[in-house]
Amino acid sequence: MKIKILAATFVTLLVLVALIRWWPEKKAPELLIPGIGGASAVDAAVTVIELEADGKKQVITKGGDNWLLSDPVGAIGDKFKINQVVELFLKDISSVLSSRVSENDESAFGLDPRERIRVILKKDDHVLVDLEIGAFRQEQGDEIGDTFVRPFGENKAWRIQGRDLRRPFADGLFAFRSKKVLPVEADSINKVKLVRPGLEKGSDDAQIVLELRDSAWQIVSPDGCEAGDIVQYINYLASLRATEWVETAPVEFGPDTDSVEVGLVDGSSFLMSISAVEDGYAWVKVRELPGVAKISVHAAKSVNRRLAELKNKKVFAKDSDQIQSIALDKSGNQWIFQRKGNEFEATLPKNLTLDRTKVESLFQDVGRLKAERLVAIVDSKLKPPRGFDGALTVTYSDGTQTVLHLASKDEQIWAWREGDKDLMTLAPWIFDKITQPATAFAP
Repeated sequence: MKIKILAATFVTLLVLVALIRWWPEKKAPELLIPGIGGASAVDAAVTVIELEADGKKQVITKGGDNWLLSDPVGAIGDKFKINQVVELFLKDISSVLSSRVSENDESAFGLDPRERIRVILKKDDHVLVDLEIGAFRQEQGDEIGDTFVRPFGENKAWRIQGRDLRRPFADGLFAFRSKKVLPVEADSINKVKLVRPGLEKGSDDAQIVLELRDSAWQIVSPDGCEAGDIVQYINYLASLRATEWVETAPVEFGPDTDSVEVGLVDGSSFLMSISAVEDGYAWVKVRELPGVAKISVHAAKSVNRRLAELKNKKVFAKDSDQIQSIALDKSGNQWIFQRKGNEFEATLPKNLTLDRTKVESLFQDVGRLKAERLVAIVDSKLKPPRGFDGALTVTYSDGTQTVLHLASKDEQIWAWREGDKDLMTLAPWIFDKITQPATAFAP
């Protein structure tokens, strides 16, 4: 009997020893990694982030307003993704659940060399955090899982409850490059030069120069062009994003490649070479940055714009209060309305009484009229004046005139201002409104 009692006692002791060895320790010493402080990642005093995984390393260094990567060297980091890393450590990381770890059981905690991620945060040369992040475990039914971590150089794995510390690294160490093609903000740009070497000399699109002068964007070259909404174009350049970055592109960038040079207020610039579109994409090589960016067809066209897309789309140069008369001649629909003091009268057809409110609205519509888009005549099948069957003539109070020729083709309203190198398209609703028969403006 005594032998059985002794045997049972011995087995119980063995079980207790095993439990003590393998059961997570719920007592001091606790793991405590003090938070680096700061209300947000932007406020944190981190200047260097070193990441290691599976024998590879990425060093991310703060440089002015940007983060710079070590691989590829000099590439701009994605601020949002990098901030996610910093935000992991703003507050204390603590735990009382630990297990001793040997080389043989590192994989059970995701701390073997192939899976663990070592994160080092520094303020200049001072190390703030040096931590290995292991596996993330989420049991069935748990809303939030836990992450195993190990302070570098120690032999204990700690369970951080209710946090996924691996999330910022889900795409790997080399997914921290910003998709933003140019590391600039719109308000830092003061000059843009578009060059298309493949076009014939003398083409208005061969070289376009835009400059910010006296707080207003102007088309400096070619001469005589009134600038349109250049601010929208500048904003697009500053926000241009790649679908992906590659080390080398499957295209050649030669002397005939189109380019867009973006000048900055500090005197520096970025030169983008833009390939032709192939298989639904184009490639952009930025002279000052490593790698090549892949962009969509829409992005390529939006960056490499034609002169017609940068010009002012206002059809008539002067506002409605400077319009003296408007005359329409289109497919038998003819009328002429003119100002007479504070009223309006019809000189054609004669003896037609006009509704002042209706005609005043007409003059305002014409004065505010804008094209939907501009198309260079050389790029269009329409060659004015052939093919145009109507004309809207606007006479100003100073005696000058603008003649707008009108045509409807392929379910599109086309307009051509005499002397221009571009055609315009007009919205059908406004075209219908300004070409109504004369009787529509009667009381």
